[in-house]
Amino acid sequence: MRRVRRPARLVLLLSTPVLAGSYVALGLSEQERRRALVVASSVGRFARAIGLGLSVTWDYKSNLFRLREGSDEYNTVLESCHWRSAEKIFRAACANGGLYIKVGQGVAVLNHLLPKAYVTTLSRLNDMSLAVKEGEIEEIMREDLGLTLDEAFEGLEPEPIAAASIAQVFRARRRPHGEPVAVKVQYIDLQHRFSGDVWTITTLMDIADVLFPSFNFKWAILETVDSLHQELDFIHEARNAERCAEDLAQFPFVHVPKVHWDLTSKRLLTMEFVDGVKADDAKGMKEAGIDIKDACHKICQVFGHQIFRTGFVHADPHPGNVFVRKVGGNTQVVLLDHGLYQELDPAQRNTIGGFWKSMILDDRRGMQIYAKQLGVTGHRNTEVLAGVFLQRPFYMNIPFSKYFRGMTKQDVDYMNIQVIEHFDQIMHILRTVPSSFLLVLRNLNTIRAIMQTHGNPVNRYKIFTNCTVERSLRNFTQVAKLSFRLFKMDVTEWIRKTLLYFLLLISRKSLNDLEEEIVIKT
Repeated sequence: MRRVRRPARLVLLLSTPVLAGSYVALGLSEQERRRALVVASSVGRFARAIGLGLSVTWDYKSNLFRLREGSDEYNTVLESCHWRSAEKIFRAACANGGLYIKVGQGVAVLNHLLPKAYVTTLSRLNDMSLAVKEGEIEEIMREDLGLTLDEAFEGLEPEPIAAASIAQVFRARRRPHGEPVAVKVQYIDLQHRFSGDVWTITTLMDIADVLFPSFNFKWAILETVDSLHQELDFIHEARNAERCAEDLAQFPFVHVPKVHWDLTSKRLLTMEFVDGVKADDAKGMKEAGIDIKDACHKICQVFGHQIFRTGFVHADPHPGNVFVRKVGGNTQVVLLDHGLYQELDPAQRNTIGGFWKSMILDDRRGMQIYAKQLGVTGHRNTEVLAGVFLQRPFYMNIPFSKYFRGMTKQDVDYMNIQVIEHFDQIMHILRTVPSSFLLVLRNLNTIRAIMQTHGNPVNRYKIFTNCTVERSLRNFTQVAKLSFRLFKMDVTEWIRKTLLYFLLLISRKSLNDLEEEIVIKT
């Protein structure tokens, strides 16, 4: 990495003083001075990114040269290249900051596609953030709102309560009544850096597309960049929050913090301060007297309603953005960070809902019909699509009730093998489906991870399936049919578990061992 970083540092050392001297001599305004410094630093970031691209390319090409693809030696060397390159990318993203960290975080969630080395290494970026420098909040307040900090807030805490790749959140009390608020402040030069950094990253992806045609993630990078463009506009985020609150108004157990519009701009967002327990914090929930099963059921119900009923979907519901708390003796779900949403039109919502419902109800013909509407054809491709949807192996000839159990070691091993052997097929399917499908997958995958941290106390498959049909007199027949099918699945699952416990008494084996043996035989 030294060879990558030194040229960038040299460029910065040479260019920054020149530009700095220029804007002082010209008597530029504070905003113009910042832009001049952004131009100077962009040269360094560009040099660092290009150096990274050359280093990673040389590592793969030089080490894999003349090795037979698929051989044991090739796979061993390839794995080493993955780990070295992932570490180089991690360090470059930390050094360049902003967009680079965000893109790295977005790529890391593709855990069903990327090699383990990249997922493990780039996931460390989730804990990385910049720091809002002293005086930056004051500058943004003055430039965007024409106010000073003291005019708007009293007692703004110096330490952030949350930090991410594009902003930090501070707790404060707003004047004149001392109402507690959360103030989200964007890093001051981020919007000025955006266009140049996007150009650099997309250029590198174009080069990678030529050098490594079978390992093209440009489409995923561009999706992340497009989503970041939305997240940089806090007015857009505030509108999303209000629309989310309207869509979920029928659920009394959902709370979305109120926006303080008079203290909100594109770079600064002020909302009601709400405290709670992170959705994956089992210990915190127990200490707060929160029923974990009830909380998990409500979380699944909320996001199932967004995906299958309203089509306005929170695309980043990680535990830091989903809180639970006790209000009046009841469990309440609090939704935070509304910068990234995916909107599904009615046709897309119907197709995704139809595919999900057909999958759960063992309607294999229906699965293929809805898969075709998503651009995916063929029996095997439909199986792969279902596996991507569920984040677990899917077999068209096995009743879905068997998927209500947790994944076995055999399932995990099989899925890893499938990703390696059918990588191109999976990539083709993900490029084929509408781009809106990808953020829905991200939502489903995040909810799955939250449920797993609590030991899957609820059947999220059933909860989501119930959300695919509108509860109304007009749909009475359809609702009744769906309810009967789900009840039938419950009875089947109860009989299966009863038989397992009976076999357990006879064989004296553990329940997990018996379930795995039965799955292997089937």
